[in-house]
Amino acid sequence: MNAPTEHRGPALITLVGPTASGKTDISLALAERFGAHIINYDSVQLYAHLEIGSAKPSADERARAPHHLYEYGTPEFEPTAGDYARAAGELIEGLLEKGERIILVGGTGLYLRALVYGLAGAPPTEPEIRAQIAERFEGASPEEIHAALSEVDPQAAARLEINDRQRITRALEVFEQTGRALSDWQAEHGFAAPRLDVRCLGLDVPRETLYERIDARSAKMIAQGIIGEVERLLAMGYKAEGRALSSIGYRHVLAHLRGELDAAQLLETLARDTRRYAKRQLTWWRGDQSVTWLDATQGPAAFIEAARRIWEGDGA
Repeated sequence: MNAPTEHRGPALITLVGPTASGKTDISLALAERFGAHIINYDSVQLYAHLEIGSAKPSADERARAPHHLYEYGTPEFEPTAGDYARAAGELIEGLLEKGERIILVGGTGLYLRALVYGLAGAPPTEPEIRAQIAERFEGASPEEIHAALSEVDPQAAARLEINDRQRITRALEVFEQTGRALSDWQAEHGFAAPRLDVRCLGLDVPRETLYERIDARSAKMIAQGIIGEVERLLAMGYKAEGRALSSIGYRHVLAHLRGELDAAQLLETLARDTRRYAKRQLTWWRGDQSVTWLDATQGPAAFIEAARRIWEGDGA
């Protein structure tokens, strides 16, 4: 079953903004006030057992309102944006048929875009091409692979993290197979016809405040035991080179466990790279004219009022 192709039921409210901007707290306030369901669109929070490093809502927080797609990925199943769009689409269709209100919460703009607009029509990679790319870059560093992508698809390289080997490799495969950059395929697709009625509320936090929160969160993750969490995840079968443990936080701990970072360097690089990630998230969302930005430092009141107008027919 595909994602819904016609708007039906209440609009979906989407909370957007950088990491550490307070999306979890705002989403819970909205869900409790309006009896809404919360659906995740964060590519790392999708995975079961990734708790501390993903900044996933705690078990107690998830018990306060219906939460969905926080235990979707496993060591054996690493969901793509397409997998997510199909699963979330089916879930949303069922909830809308019941007249439920839905809040989409996360930090991965690509996954949300895949859900709302569909994916670009680039052809699936041929196995031979994939094998050629793997052979060409066997033993290459993340920086070398990212530099290779910059030469053929600078737009894709600019939005992808250096350590996001899977998506970088996919972009290289598309270029090798078609002679066209993946970003060209995406631009041609246009993402112009939304399949869902989505209203985006952005969490506006001053940059200095945001960075202070990120530094505090990074220290808290270490204090809460992210190192032990990574050791447990490896024991469960999650691969060090897999998509889940290649994400921010987890890959830093892996480097620490390999002896490449001491305790002080772990905290420093984790905070630094999280700040850089937040900056990329802001760049992504600031370019979206559909987002209504609200002051998130004053608590949930403005978001509750915006949701009331959307869901109770007093404006959109």
